[in-house]
Amino acid sequence: MNSIEDRVRAAAQAEASSLREVRPLRLPPDASPRRTPRSRLAARRTHGWRGWLLPVTAAAVVVAFAIALVTIRDLPNGPTAPPSVPPTNSGVPPYYVTLYNPPQSSPTPTATGSGQPAGAPCPAGAPGCPAAAATELLVGDTLTGAKLATIAPPNGADFYGVTGAANDRTFVVDTYHSGSVSDFALPRTFYRLQIVPGAKSPVRLTRLPLPSMTGMFAMALSESGTELAVARMSSKANDQETWLQIYSVDTGRLLRSWSTDNGYVFDRGADVMSDSNYGLAWVDGDRAVDFPYNYESRGAPTTIKFRGRTVRDTPIIRHLAVRTVDVTASGGDLITDSRVLWSVVIPETGGYSSGTCGQYQDALVSADGKTVLCVSTYGPDTYRPASKIVPWHLEWQAFSVTAPKTARTVYGFTVDAPIASSFWLNALWSNASGSAVIGFWYSGSGTTKPVHFGVMSDGSFRAFPVPPSVVAGGPVTIAW
Repeated sequence: MNSIEDRVRAAAQAEASSLREVRPLRLPPDASPRRTPRSRLAARRTHGWRGWLLPVTAAAVVVAFAIALVTIRDLPNGPTAPPSVPPTNSGVPPYYVTLYNPPQSSPTPTATGSGQPAGAPCPAGAPGCPAAAATELLVGDTLTGAKLATIAPPNGADFYGVTGAANDRTFVVDTYHSGSVSDFALPRTFYRLQIVPGAKSPVRLTRLPLPSMTGMFAMALSESGTELAVARMSSKANDQETWLQIYSVDTGRLLRSWSTDNGYVFDRGADVMSDSNYGLAWVDGDRAVDFPYNYESRGAPTTIKFRGRTVRDTPIIRHLAVRTVDVTASGGDLITDSRVLWSVVIPETGGYSSGTCGQYQDALVSADGKTVLCVSTYGPDTYRPASKIVPWHLEWQAFSVTAPKTARTVYGFTVDAPIASSFWLNALWSNASGSAVIGFWYSGSGTTKPVHFGVMSDGSFRAFPVPPSVVAGGPVTIAW
């Protein structure tokens, strides 16, 4: 709910008056390409997102999956080994790894699942119906769209998250046991995925000695590929404890750990249901880890007009921010040991973001730690009549941490569309200096809407084939 609505509600309650009709929320759709529906929680209120999670109990036994159970197979429409692809001018990495759900055959019209009427379709995964296919990994070519290989998870498991090192050849992926509806608190098992161009086996997967972890919701592989940062939280009800931990990839040893009960830490972009690789970022040659810190503050008391009456009001000020922690910092308190690297106040007019970063996606930080990137969608300062055609501006912005109030446009454009339109922008990757961004955008809320995907730099856009995981209406788990 936007701040104008919050303020009107608060003022109305203070005056014991009735509340006007509130405009519909403009939240990202919750459709997901994965087998198990998962909410991004992208529009949750600060301090409140843990309350949205049902109390869950982590599985007590971790199943040891043998790597021999992992099957790697080449796709017929892709080469057996990654081709040699020269880097583009903006340094776009040639390969990506993403979660992949193989196409399913149409449900049998006459099949009947338990609790379903006779003759009804029997969708995969429904009670009494055939099991849905496991979530696999797909290794793809960024520039050509060629599917280089798919990797099936161990029996009874699904791949869940992926993060990559700076060389675009080394990745860490994790799995969870898919036999439970509640996957958030289930233990994770970790693997290293390596791409070896020209080798007989171009994609290799190896079990890592990292310990089993529960309550995970974000992870990031260091630029060197030697350390893994994870964000975790307690799976106990009403427990606000959150940890940032760093592990050795080769030995599995815990190297550093910080904790906090500050509810603003990781509040938004650490996508709680997909082990997001956007909620953490290694910067400055693996010397620091940056993380989102989106928060609200209260402005100075004032008065507003409401239904002809003057009522007292305390405005809500929304902040999009990034904190940074030196990985050699002493102590174990995440707030005490970190500092705010960058922040911006998000002004609103009639509920629309007016030309600066939006809150539905966290800011990205370039690997050199000097540039913060975000997305911005802004349009009219009113929302009626819904069919009126107005200009909407979509923009990917970059801020220098030394000049945090001045935005540089990486790419932007204006489109005429109805006031009631919804536009969704995402930034998925940036080069080390923050001068180029891989991202996508679409309009509307249906999963069949066209998606525009590619690299943006210096005010230009170069389209790439859309990875199968990048669809309208669903969260994206992809890494370069």
